[in-house]
Amino acid sequence: MTAHRFWIAAALVGAAFSLRVAQAQTPALVTDPRIAAAMPQRLALLELAEASLARGETSMAALGFERAGMMLHSADSEMGLVRAWMQSGDYRRALAFCAHAAGAHRDVPAAAALYAWLLRLGGQSAFAGQVLAEAVERAPDDPVVQAVWSAFRTGVMSASGVLLDLPHRMAPQSTNLGEQTLPATDAAVLGTGALVGGGRYAVVDAAMVQGKRRLWVRNGYGQTTSAKVEPVPPSAAPSGLSLLRLDTALEDGEAVVAQADPFGGSPGFVMTFAANALNEPAWPSLHQGFLGRVEGNATTRKLGISLPASATGGPVFDSTGKLVEFARGDAGAAMTLVPASVLRQILPRADAPAAASSPVAPNRIALDAVYERGLRSTLQLIAAP
Repeated sequence: MTAHRFWIAAALVGAAFSLRVAQAQTPALVTDPRIAAAMPQRLALLELAEASLARGETSMAALGFERAGMMLHSADSEMGLVRAWMQSGDYRRALAFCAHAAGAHRDVPAAAALYAWLLRLGGQSAFAGQVLAEAVERAPDDPVVQAVWSAFRTGVMSASGVLLDLPHRMAPQSTNLGEQTLPATDAAVLGTGALVGGGRYAVVDAAMVQGKRRLWVRNGYGQTTSAKVEPVPPSAAPSGLSLLRLDTALEDGEAVVAQADPFGGSPGFVMTFAANALNEPAWPSLHQGFLGRVEGNATTRKLGISLPASATGGPVFDSTGKLVEFARGDAGAAMTLVPASVLRQILPRADAPAAASSPVAPNRIALDAVYERGLRSTLQLIAAP
């Protein structure tokens, strides 16, 4: 749907409304007969926005949710807007507006649950726990709040069941790129990869693709493409990583590989997806801490960052947002890291980063900025037999 056609539809739906409805309300509690009479039209506008989001048309979706918000200050349109911004990669904006939605609509427990979910994904676990605890106190029997509480306890931040319902859906929509088909019905999310090489390649744990005939990757926006295994240079084979060539490039999202390997004890951030047998799209989780020591050689560094048992490895970023290592193996202490120096060997020669001409001290970036970068460069690895 073009922007022109979308605005015509929105104008037809909302022409009878002004901006005078300012107080927070839910559609079921509207008493003004002039507003109540047009709630079906508002619902139609929300459905238009959801359909746009399901097609990956995030700008169109945001316009629709904003228009619905002008008609009634309600949590459903605001949570939709949060999801549209998340699916376009604007985590900072989505998180800030979700804080408003949670505070302004305290009678809608799902708004606070969504806010806690986004905080936890972005590495703010302590504050996320506080937000969720308050939601539990206000609405202990709410199914959405209880589902998020269960996910926090288990550490499996992969939405399923009630967490995939609208309008609070805690995952992106899966959208296909190019002319390929979406992952097969027997496909499952096995692990986590990193987007590299101009958005045309992905680095993944070789053990996860061994023996798999069909492969796909999907970023935190929900954009999905099929992929094929590419050979890696013999010198990089001991790393235990495989290189995938994507059938359709994921542009403007590649991770920038650092020029130097990190020091033990330096701050780091791991981005990872939980395995998912149902092949559901998800937003990645960020875990922060300090990188462990090197043992023996540069390919056996211990991670040093605590991860939940559901973690499947993934890219490790430094405080400037650069890809410094890739974590592979089992979660926790058994997980080892492949450093940037080896990652550069895996990349096709034309895509390998050139050596820096002079040392420049890079600037550290904020935690939410690290997550925004990882949202587009961290990939679900999807495979079918």
